[in-house]
Amino acid sequence: ILSNAINECVKNAQQRLRKEFDYKKKMLSLNSSDHHFIRKFYDLKPNEEQIHLAKMIWKTTADELKTIEYIEILRKRIFLQRLPSRIDKIINQTIEPIELLLSNSTINKDQRASLVSSCSKTITQYKFDLMSLNLNIMENIKRDHQQSLKDLQLKLIISNHDETSIEVIKAGQIAMRKRHHPCRLFFINCAAVTRRANSASQLRVL
Repeated sequence: ILSNAINECVKNAQQRLRKEFDYKKKMLSLNSSDHHFIRKFYDLKPNEEQIHLAKMIWKTTADELKTIEYIEILRKRIFLQRLPSRIDKIINQTIEPIELLLSNSTINKDQRASLVSSCSKTITQYKFDLMSLNLNIMENIKRDHQQSLKDLQLKLIISNHDETSIEVIKAGQIAMRKRHHPCRLFFINCAAVTRRANSASQLRVL
């Protein structure tokens, strides 16, 4: 069992390194693509308003993608019922006084078991509600970003008679979305590999 666990850990480490290398290689290619579209846009000699709109569109697109990524992480946490460790620690600290009360010797064994169960269920539900509220807020932020993008793109069309610059700005957005996709996959894959590595470590301990 120990030998199998060690082999599994080595295999997972190699897999993680390979994924990291492939990810960095892909990101270098996407970085080059980003610079290409920015350079192409400025080669068109845009005016100040067009430059401002392009920057706002690209920034809002980046903010939208960050929000989407955070939403995906939140959904995963809700599915796994796991808060970020920092928040989880804060909540656990707030229930220490309750745990102290439950340890009171005047409470009989059956009552204590019932109260502990009730406390545990309440805390678990609170954590779930907290994550659900967070998710709802982020969904609203995402919709705000999407509406802002629509408004900015409409402004760009109204103020700009040059179709080429509009297409270059759109191409820049597409490149950013392509960047987001491997980013998301990389972190998902790394998480999966880490889980397998943790499982192997547990086997080793056993």
